Amino acid sequence: MHARAERRLAAAEASLADLGWRARGGRGHELRGEIALQHSALTLVEEKLAELKRERKQLLDRLALAEQAPARPRRPEIGAREQRERQLSLDLGP
Repeated sequence: MHARAERRLAAAEASLADLGWRARGGRGHELRGEIALQHSALTLVEEKLAELKRERKQLLDRLALAEQAPARPRRPEIGAREQRERQLSLDLGP
């Protein structure tokens, strides 16, 4: 996306530069608008890329912290409930 915006911007700037002074009147406004649009698109792409890089770094940092954290022991009340359920199923039989 970034490369495409750069290519379009370069093409519009080259077209504007190739126009003679007489032709710039009509087509020049259109090309200047295209150049402004491509500058805006390029800026948005760069901002989004920077945002994605920040988010990626935050996620990698969180992952590294999670890998370093000790494993949490199983809560006893969960194990007791499962034990009661197993006992009930054994008491009821097939």
